[in-house]
Amino acid sequence: MYDRKWPSKCPGINFCTSTCDGISKYSTTDNIFLFAVNNTNERDITEILSNEFNINPRRNFKIKLFKKYISRTKFILYLNFMKGFIKLNRSKKIDVIITRNTKLLPFLFLLKKLYNIKIVFETHHIYAAPHLREKKNRKKEVKIQKKILPKIDGIICLHNPQKEILKQNISQKNYLIARPGIYSKKKNNNWNKKYIGYVGSLSKNKGVEEIFYAYSKIKNNSIKLLIVGGKKNNLKKCHRLVEKLGISDSVKFTGWVNQKKLDYYLSQIKIGIVPAIDNFYNNYVSSPVKIFDYFSYSIPVIGSDIKSIRDIVTNDCGLFYKKGKTGELTNQMDRLNKDRNLYNELKNNIQKRQNDLLWEKRGKKIINFLEKI
Repeated sequence: MYDRKWPSKCPGINFCTSTCDGISKYSTTDNIFLFAVNNTNERDITEILSNEFNINPRRNFKIKLFKKYISRTKFILYLNFMKGFIKLNRSKKIDVIITRNTKLLPFLFLLKKLYNIKIVFETHHIYAAPHLREKKNRKKEVKIQKKILPKIDGIICLHNPQKEILKQNISQKNYLIARPGIYSKKKNNNWNKKYIGYVGSLSKNKGVEEIFYAYSKIKNNSIKLLIVGGKKNNLKKCHRLVEKLGISDSVKFTGWVNQKKLDYYLSQIKIGIVPAIDNFYNNYVSSPVKIFDYFSYSIPVIGSDIKSIRDIVTNDCGLFYKKGKTGELTNQMDRLNKDRNLYNELKNNIQKRQNDLLWEKRGKKIINFLEKI
């Protein structure tokens, strides 16, 4: 379950929907339910899955949506989730509930006690290591994770640094590393593509400005820059910056796009950039979905050299640069754009990993984990 609007531009909604679809593909005899907040505006769920998520609906994948109440807290929403769980459990015995919401854990732990339902937490926020976090304002979440995570049935992590920091702070024996997935395997000949690309948010904490400064210094300006994503206010700031740098004619912005349009733009990218800032969240929590978007199209990656990105990309599938060193990023752009042998080596290594990164394979890992705990 996830306490956000479905559908929406929220990356977490796309992640949850894809995870449920992947589980339903692998475990065809089990019913998979996604609980979220209703944002369909009376549109058909099947059409939304097809048009916005590029997912072919399956009979065993069901979405239950709840009205969001205007409130300073999500207490009423969580109570309605609880009622929904109890009602569903009466008609179809619930085996496991997976959540990424820390504040929902006390409610779900009660269900575990009352109905012997397994509870698993998928880590998209870590509050249990407050001494490492830059922000110290989540005392309630710290208390919940410290108290309840050791008592539930398991924790799903997105990468190794995440698992390591949790094991240092939570006494829990059942961990699974299940990386985000890809929808399909594309073995395109990317060498002649015309764009260096970035996919994702343009908010300041994503470090995107560094891409523009680095690109403005590249030697071969025949390759252009494609920026996929971003809200209007951030797009305006980026437009002003590229004008200031004199590269407006070489940069294309798309704004936010759905999964179908994203696939079209990915097919035009030669090199994918992941410029994550070096902080606690990006090192230990974030698992940038843009990496997997690039991998689905066999696109080699240039990423900032932080724990999570190095763990996911590895030296086999990309190059790295020290965050803040714009000149290093420029050099890596030039190097990968010029060296065809290096490019093909990285591309081929990505293709060897693609099969294991499918959402369906993620579903298989999760089902196997749930059967063991």
